Amino acid sequence: MRSQWKGPIHGQGWDFYCPNCSAPRRVPYRPRPGNANHFFQAGLITAVLTLITWPWFEIKGVVWFLPVWLVYETVYRLRLRVAMACRNCGFDPYLYLTDITRARTAIDSHWRLKFQERGIPFPGDSVEGAEGVQELEENSGTPHAINAKQHAERQRSPRLDA
Repeated sequence: MRSQWKGPIHGQGWDFYCPNCSAPRRVPYRPRPGNANHFFQAGLITAVLTLITWPWFEIKGVVWFLPVWLVYETVYRLRLRVAMACRNCGFDPYLYLTDITRARTAIDSHWRLKFQERGIPFPGDSVEGAEGVQELEENSGTPHAINAKQHAERQRSPRLDA
């Protein structure tokens, strides 16, 4: 079996397929910070903070590197988490790793919102209409509401598609 992993994009970030909807995805970040450029940026900020606080800390101001790296890594991972969520199906891998039921609920709410934006009732839900409660037809490619009279006709003749 071939792996879904496609590898790095020009040394930064990676391509992969969404595990839920199989859509090709591209994330511009690496999975973990820590390349030479990241250390250089944190070191430059540390040098500036050390120079600013030199009268109080002198050379001990180099300790600024630890909080700077902590903030940098936190922001980096938060941006990565936002980028990892699939825009097609709403799948969030971080949420899936922590709580599967919450991840499934998030995907369900994502799809409900998409159906609501397009004015289409969500499959499986009943809809209040002018002729009473309507059921949704789930067999066709595009779901649409059918009223009670149409439902009774379909029950009598299931082979006929109107």
